[in-house]
Amino acid sequence: MKTGTTFLQSILEANREQLAEAGWLFPGERWIDQDRAVASILEAHRTRRPDAAPVEVDPSPWYAMAEEMTSHRGRGSILSMEFLSYAEPAQAEAIMSSLGDAEVHVVIAVRDARSGIPTQWQTSARAGSTVPWRNFVLAVENALDPEAEAETPAQRLFQRTQGVPRMLEVWGDLVGPRNLHVITMPPKGSDPMLLWKRFAKVVGIDHRVPKLPPHTVNPSLGHASAELLRLLNIELGPLDRATYDGVVKSQLGRRTLGPRAAVERKIVLNQRGLALAARWNQRVRDAIGESGARIVGRPGDLPVDPPGPDAPVALAHPERAEMLDAAATARDGLLDLQERWSAEIATPPGTEVVEDDHFCGAPVTSPERWAEEERPVLAAVSELADLVRECIALRETLMAKRHAEAAAAAEAAGTAPAVAGTPSAGPAGLAEQGEQA
Repeated sequence: MKTGTTFLQSILEANREQLAEAGWLFPGERWIDQDRAVASILEAHRTRRPDAAPVEVDPSPWYAMAEEMTSHRGRGSILSMEFLSYAEPAQAEAIMSSLGDAEVHVVIAVRDARSGIPTQWQTSARAGSTVPWRNFVLAVENALDPEAEAETPAQRLFQRTQGVPRMLEVWGDLVGPRNLHVITMPPKGSDPMLLWKRFAKVVGIDHRVPKLPPHTVNPSLGHASAELLRLLNIELGPLDRATYDGVVKSQLGRRTLGPRAAVERKIVLNQRGLALAARWNQRVRDAIGESGARIVGRPGDLPVDPPGPDAPVALAHPERAEMLDAAATARDGLLDLQERWSAEIATPPGTEVVEDDHFCGAPVTSPERWAEEERPVLAAVSELADLVRECIALRETLMAKRHAEAAAAAEAAGTAPAVAGTPSAGPAGLAEQGEQA
C-alpha cells in the first residue's frame, strides 16, 4: 500500500474510453465497483477463528466482474484494488479459479520503506487502525525475522500492508515468475509521470499524454491529525466499513484534516527506525530476486544505506497543543458536515446538491475549548466521537432519502435505481494484466 496507486487508478479511470478504444477493459462503471467486487471475494474466503460466529457473505459482485473480464475480447482487462495485496493463499486461489483459463499477470508496486512506513501508519489510522506509531515501527523487527510469527496487532498490520515478500510468494505461486512483475516507486522529486510510464510499460499500454483528472494524489495526514484519528478509532470502537469510510475516512480524514498536512509536523522515523527501514528494503530486494519477478525501476529506489548522523534519536510524538489544534479543526469540520447533511435531508426531492471537495469553513472552535479538562486531548476525542455518531445517524437518514428518490426516479423512467452514496476511497490492484499495491 501507499505506492502511488491512487495516482495510477485516477489515470486509468479518467482514460477509460481511450483504453477501451485500444482494446483494454477497465471493468465496472466506476472504480468503486472494483473496490466492492474485490472486497466481496476476499471476505467470502477470509480465514476466521474457529470460535467466530458464521458470517453470510455475498461474493456475487466479484463473480459478475470476473465474468465481465473473461468475456472481454480485446487486448486484456486491468483491475486495480489495494486489498488484493492483503490476500491469503486461499483468497488468491479463489480469485484465480474464478478467472478460468485467462492469462493473469500480477504487478506489485513497491516503495522505499523509509517513506513507506510513516505513510502506511497514517493511512491505517484513517482506515480504523488503533496501532500506536512506535509499535508500528518496532513491528519491522518482527518482520525481519523469517521464523517469527506476527503476534501483535502492530506486527500483523505491518505484514498485511507492507509484507512484499509475502505478497510475492502468494501470487507468484499462482501465476509463476513469468507473469509476476514489480515496479519500484520513484523517489521523491522525480517526474510524477515516471510511475505511470513504468506501469504502462509493464502492462503494455500507451503511456503518452494520458488525460489527467483534477485530483491524482492521495496526500498523507500530518502527525497530529493521524494520532487524533487513531485515538478517535479507539473511542468509537468497531464500525462497519461503509459507515467508517463515509464519515470518518472521507469526510473527517480526507476533507477536513487532510488540508492540515501543510501546517502540521510530518511523521518521520528516528535513527533506529531508519536502520530498520534500510534492512527491510534489503529484505524486499532479496525477495524480488528470489521470486524471479520481472522488475521495472531501479534498485536504488529501495536504498539500503544506514541513517545519517542528523537523524533524530527518538521517535517524535505530537505535543498537546498540536493535538488540540487538530481537534478544533475536526470539530469545525464535523459541525459543518452536520449542517450540510441536515440541509440536504430538508431539501425537496430532486434538488441537486453538490458537495465541496475540501472543508474551507472559517474556524469556530478554539483549541482552548478543552484546556480546563483534566485530560484535554482525551476530552476532545470524546466530544469528537459524539459528533461522529451524530453524523452517522444523519448519514443513515440521508442515504435512505437518496435511495427513495432514486427508486422513485427509476420507477418514473421504467429503469433500475442507481443509488448515489458516499464513495469510499482507495486503490491498488491485480488483474488480467493489472496492478497490485
